[in-house]
Formats: sequence, structure tokens, C-alpha cells
Amino acid sequence: MLKSCLPQLTWVTWDGKAHTISPQAQVTRMVQAYLEAAVFFDKPEEEDWGDEEFASAAFDNAQFECVAFLKLAKWHIKDWEMEQLGHDFWLTRNGHGAGFWDRDFGDEHSRKALTELSKVFGETDIYKGDDGLLYV
Repeated sequence: MLKSCLPQLTWVTWDGKAHTISPQAQVTRMVQAYLEAAVFFDKPEEEDWGDEEFASAAFDNAQFECVAFLKLAKWHIKDWEMEQLGHDFWLTRNGHGAGFWDRDFGDEHSRKALTELSKVFGETDIYKGDDGLLYV
């Protein structure tokens, strides 16, 4: 489980409303969107993973990488919703031709910084293990 030592992350969305929620809730929203993007964009076309569950190790790894991304992204996340961060982090790091760099919100400097940071994490894959669970 994510330790509660994370500071409150406050950001302002494109509509100008300030939001503050617990760090765990923020990270959970990002991780869920990250994993949803992984399944949607990278599952084998011939397979149906609609009801598959992620292994706890996959969730823990995704959570670790999302937290690391947030800590490194610092102020560049202020215009982004957590779900969009998770979704675009998966897309950008895996070279899907969409992601942070092609959005209409946030400023150009932040979009570029988030894109470059995503690439530092390298590409990753999703797969179904012999136990029937999904891994990243």
C-alpha cells in the first residue's frame, strides 16, 4: 500500500477550479486510468480481457511508477486531471502516437516536459500470466 507520507497534491484544472484530494485517492485515480489504457491499447486483439484482474505485483508496480512520475513531474501536472495523467503516461511512454504532447490543455512547456519525462521510464508491456492475471 502507498504510504501516507505523500504530500497533498494540489493542481488547477483547465476550467480554473482548484482541487485537493488525498494523495492516495489521487494516485489511485491515476493508476486505474494507467492500467485501463494498458488493457485498451495493448492487449492482443484476439483476446478478451474485459473481466481479467491485475496481479497485485502489477498494481504495485504501476503505483510505484505513477508516484515516481508525479514526483518528477512536479509543477507540470497542475493543469491535468489525474485520470488524464495516467492515460497519457501509458500512451506517451509506449509511443502510441498520442499523449501529453498532443493535448489542447496545459501549456506547451508542460506538455513537452511531461512527454520527455514519460520517455525516461521507457516502454513497457502488458501480458496475461499463466495464472490468468494481468501483468505489466
